Amino acid sequence: MKVYVDDMLVKSTRATQHIDHLGKMFGVLRRYHMKLNPLKCAFGVRSGKFLGFLVSNRGIEANPKKIKALQDIRSLTKPKEVQRLTGCVAALNRFISKATDKCVPFFDALKGRVGVLLISPEGHKITSAVRFKFKASNNEAEYEALITGLRLANYLKIERLGIFSDSQLVVGQVKEEYQARGKKMGAYLRKVKEELIKFKSYEILKVPRVENTNADALAKLASSRDSEILGIVPIEELEWPTIEALTI
Repeated sequence: MKVYVDDMLVKSTRATQHIDHLGKMFGVLRRYHMKLNPLKCAFGVRSGKFLGFLVSNRGIEANPKKIKALQDIRSLTKPKEVQRLTGCVAALNRFISKATDKCVPFFDALKGRVGVLLISPEGHKITSAVRFKFKASNNEAEYEALITGLRLANYLKIERLGIFSDSQLVVGQVKEEYQARGKKMGAYLRKVKEELIKFKSYEILKVPRVENTNADALAKLASSRDSEILGIVPIEELEWPTIEALTI
């Protein structure tokens, strides 16, 4: 097994402490038999980019490139362009109070959508897509996709299920490796558990996004204006989140 760590930063408030801090970091790496790529290492740096931000003796600052990208942005015409814009705004949220609140109209315009694909042991495929009429975060959309897939599998009388998701958070919470933080995540996790007990057995695994292209394609279809006309994949529209049960 190989584990890749994208970024590590050792920061010292005083230059005289830096060697000691580096020694401790190398001790941890040596203890766990981890290696670094010398070509990607830099030492004694007074300032530099880290995780999209500028880190210096003044602290963490916004990246001017992200600010310029917002200033120079043209009118948006595609969902991916809107997603890119909200990503830039989110990166600046640390420096601008409630910056992401300004993105609410963009989230509404995106109208969340997910795709579900069931594959039998013989290779037969059943596809479905869901379009949201409410605002949903990425994690909430992943949970909605999982719940939709579980309900579809239960409707088809499937008893044993293998679940594959590209959401590390959702998979980790269902496997109880991660804690579900917040009321919404907790409610979604409980709803998933309610669906899972209907199966004799199940296994849930995290897969790379590149291996989940079929579900992504279905999600894009659900957002297409021509999806109803094409009639290729059944598309369900959710008026409200599944965790908000109707009361009569």
